[in-house]
Amino acid sequence: MDLLVDLEAGRTLLDVVALERELSALLGYAVDVASRFRPSLRRAVERDEVEL
Repeated sequence: MDLLVDLEAGRTLLDVVALERELSALLGYAVDVASRFRPSLRRAVERDEVEL
């Protein structure tokens, strides 16, 4: 599962890695978390996104 998230101010890469690990353990499969993309890639990602 790929998740696009809006991070709170002050969050770091370590927070993103911790979130990925925790969600992967809870769900039982790999979770990738991203907060930023190049504009061209962002359009492609947003086209396929499902808001939760």
